[in-house]
Amino acid sequence: MPADSASVAAPLDALLHEMEVCIARTWPMGHPAADALARLRGRLRDAVLQLAVVGQFKRGKSTVLNAILGDAWLPMAVVPATAIPTFIAWAATIRVRIDYLDGRAPETSEPADAAAVREVLRDAVTEEGNPRNRRGIARVELRLPAAWLRDGIVLIDTPGIGSTLQHNTDATLGVLPECDAAIFLLAADPPVTDAEAQFLQTLRLHVARLYVVLNKIDQIDAEERAALLGFVTSVLTAEGETAPRILQLSARQALEARQRGEEAGAARRSPRRRRPPCRYAVAEPAPGCSRTCWLPSTATICRCTAR
Repeated sequence: MPADSASVAAPLDALLHEMEVCIARTWPMGHPAADALARLRGRLRDAVLQLAVVGQFKRGKSTVLNAILGDAWLPMAVVPATAIPTFIAWAATIRVRIDYLDGRAPETSEPADAAAVREVLRDAVTEEGNPRNRRGIARVELRLPAAWLRDGIVLIDTPGIGSTLQHNTDATLGVLPECDAAIFLLAADPPVTDAEAQFLQTLRLHVARLYVVLNKIDQIDAEERAALLGFVTSVLTAEGETAPRILQLSARQALEARQRGEEAGAARRSPRRRRPPCRYAVAEPAPGCSRTCWLPSTATICRCTAR
């Protein structure tokens, strides 16, 4: 943990410890808040930030996470897919751990690749493979060597709210106290439902930092997009809340671009600015030179490393 972060973390940890002591004195037999504080202290100590992607079913939550991770690690389906919260953290090798509600020993595996991971998760966390959670799974932890996760970010794929499967909504509500921040995912089809507007109020009570993302913008044209953005903003501010910044993307296109090895891929892409050609530009790289010139036709290396 950096020195400046440690200077903030130390007094926070002391405050959380005092709260734990007060709870223990008031409820000697234990209290759920004590467990929540212990988990929070652990994340603070380990410099871990838990970021959940939440929203109504079929908004594309798993696809957004796959786009962030750079490959299709999580199952995606036409019907509501995710039924069990999946915590995604960094590790040098791929590992899956399944924890059970009845306290039995966790089940671990080391799938070989993304396709094998999807098969394990499909049997564990989806409504198709584990209907109404008949396996009694509490949570699933997926560890990946993904660069996005290396610095302590833990992504959480949550079940969709608002479907006919009430236990999915309950599972998402149960994981909110563990979230340090959340991405609230909307989409263009339809833009905002009553269930989403109500769920947003619950999110604001539990999550310290909230980001709003509008997915599937590749399905509408630019004129419709502007009208949609205005409508979504009006709904999100109906209760007097400050207008949030709404990020717009196409998770499907972003994932396809990441799988092709590209960094960009959202539906709306800013044109790259080109520097004027350098007079030192050459067709072949000079030894020890790492300066890339932005030429219209071909990428070349500049001889002048001091430029």
